[in-house]
Amino acid sequence: MTAVHLHLLVNHAPLFTALAGLALLAAGLVRRSSELTAAALVALLLAALLGGVSFLSGERAEHTVEDLPGTDPEILERHEEAAETARLGLIAQGLVALGALLRLRRPRERRWWLGLAAAAGLITALLLARTMNIGGQVRHPEVRTDSGRS
Repeated sequence: MTAVHLHLLVNHAPLFTALAGLALLAAGLVRRSSELTAAALVALLLAALLGGVSFLSGERAEHTVEDLPGTDPEILERHEEAAETARLGLIAQGLVALGALLRLRRPRERRWWLGLAAAAGLITALLLARTMNIGGQVRHPEVRTDSGRS
């Protein structure tokens, strides 16, 4: 399996895992379920780990696709920059999710950590969606805007 193949297999996983985590978190808060809340935090942590796999495979895949005909180096560079920002968001999200998991049994701290986890998950999901949109433009000219910018 090549780095490109691996990247194509895993690059959507962090976003959809984070979205599932946010949905579980909302359900856990509405139902006041510590089990759903814990599952949500595990999903947000897993999304961060999957993001690491996606980022590393993307770094390797870049060297394969940069010289292919039809690859716009400017778009590839914007995708890489967006991925770096999303990676930082995922690191923060993973740390917050881990912190929240460790504080689930502390009522005073719990609400604050869960709010922080929700905010981190939402911001990171937006960063991931932007990164994925730009990434799709690297090899799919049919989804590029007229200016090639997103």
